[in-house]
Amino acid sequence: MSLAAGPALAAPRDGMKAVFSDIGAREPGCAVATVRHGRIDFSGGYGLADLKQGKPIDADTVFDAASLSKQFTAFAALWLEKKGQISRKDSVRKYVPELGPYAQKVTIGDLIHHTSGLRDAMSIALISERQGGHGLNLTDDEMIALLARQQGGETPPGSEQMYSNSGYRLLAIAIQRASGRSLQSILSEAVFEPLGMTSTAIGEPPASARDRAAISYRKTKTGFDPIAFTTPLWIGAGGVRTTAHDFALWMENFWTGRAGGKDLMAEMATVPALSNGEPSDYAAGLTAADYRGLARLEHGGSVDGFRHKMAVYPAQRFAAVVLCNRADAATTPRIDAVSDVYLGAAARTPKALTTEIQELRAPDNVAVAQAPTGFYRDRRYGEYLRILPGGVLSYRGETRKLQEAAPGVYRADELAAFPGFQIYIGFKADSLNMAYGGELDRFDHVPDWAPGDLSRFVGTYWSNEAQAHLKIELRDGVLVSQIAGRSVPLSPGRPGEFIYGRGAVDVPAEGPADQVTLQVFGLRGIRFDRSAAGAQ
Repeated sequence: MSLAAGPALAAPRDGMKAVFSDIGAREPGCAVATVRHGRIDFSGGYGLADLKQGKPIDADTVFDAASLSKQFTAFAALWLEKKGQISRKDSVRKYVPELGPYAQKVTIGDLIHHTSGLRDAMSIALISERQGGHGLNLTDDEMIALLARQQGGETPPGSEQMYSNSGYRLLAIAIQRASGRSLQSILSEAVFEPLGMTSTAIGEPPASARDRAAISYRKTKTGFDPIAFTTPLWIGAGGVRTTAHDFALWMENFWTGRAGGKDLMAEMATVPALSNGEPSDYAAGLTAADYRGLARLEHGGSVDGFRHKMAVYPAQRFAAVVLCNRADAATTPRIDAVSDVYLGAAARTPKALTTEIQELRAPDNVAVAQAPTGFYRDRRYGEYLRILPGGVLSYRGETRKLQEAAPGVYRADELAAFPGFQIYIGFKADSLNMAYGGELDRFDHVPDWAPGDLSRFVGTYWSNEAQAHLKIELRDGVLVSQIAGRSVPLSPGRPGEFIYGRGAVDVPAEGPADQVTLQVFGLRGIRFDRSAAGAQ
């Protein structure tokens, strides 16, 4: 995506208050900042940073940036490349040789663009007995050891985009080993100091800003409960602490290039093709997207109740960020609404024709009445949904009647799993595409399966890669799996597969079940072999 400027657009700021009018004065809320014509135009806050102390949110409130941090990590890699200290063509094993030979073809560029194909260590840790089912508290050494234990990746490097927090943490480790410096030291010199981001740092906020740190909250039936938060270990994937004002200074840099130069910022916006020539959409810590016909760079962030979204519109010389300390903040609709306040008159697509509708409209779509009912399976991660007679969606424990939103495109009202979003579906003859909040998932219709004698699956299985046992029991005629302290019932999906919550367990369709494969938490397939007690 080019950062070349188009015509600057004038827009009023009066609508900003309306975007956040649902946030009560005594509730956790959001900070917002906008950049217009390359300069900060608006910054402010709504709600409280600390409910107990009654501290209001403003542009100088400090938030954990979560995955907004990735763009700074990517910048650091490109900055070091200009200095000849690292190259996007380098193998990650040049800097992290502890990884197995299977990772030799994974490059620094693959880590930047989420095309490494490596398994996500945080996801593996969620099922690992050695890690106690926790992923956020992995040290660098533990994460590297966990990845080194894998016998392969999920996909060949460069062949597919798969969002990976592990990849960005490895990127930070490679950056630090290549330079002999901490990521904090590099970014202080390259970004924070040149741009005057005095309230921004990695890990802990600067001493002068610590009393301005927001507490994150989870909404309950009786109010809001604080969420425990510790200094993040996932540096590179997250870890930056910043304010709306400071982040706006960073967004100005997309046009000024004061930090790194304009050529480097143009590299930040560049999206390489996949190895098969197919397009991707992930640049350097940023997603290249479209909103109402306008090209934008965007990214979200989510950790421990903090929810964020930023968007940069290169041609319109406009950018915005929303930082929130409440888990129900629904920041994508908010950043879209902020964008509409400034850019509504410039949009080339009517507001009623959402990005999702544009993405799903196709001449080969079929009406929901013509689409087969039954199970549909996500092509990438094995999650299932069901279409019931009468055009009803059953997904993640909820049902919604599908309503026509446009010819060949159907809408489902907000689900608890996607607060602030509506789900849109376009049906094909034997598949469907689902879009929500900038995501696009593809599901294939699958035949029903009658697995027969369920007792053949009963037993204990062990995965050396995950360091975990998977136990399958038969209880009152229903298979129940147990792993990492979680009990999940198994129900038949497509032939040779049981539905496991938001994932699946692949099993032999016939004969002895000596090996099964678990797909869950974004993992494509962790192998488990039938064992006795399970060798360690």
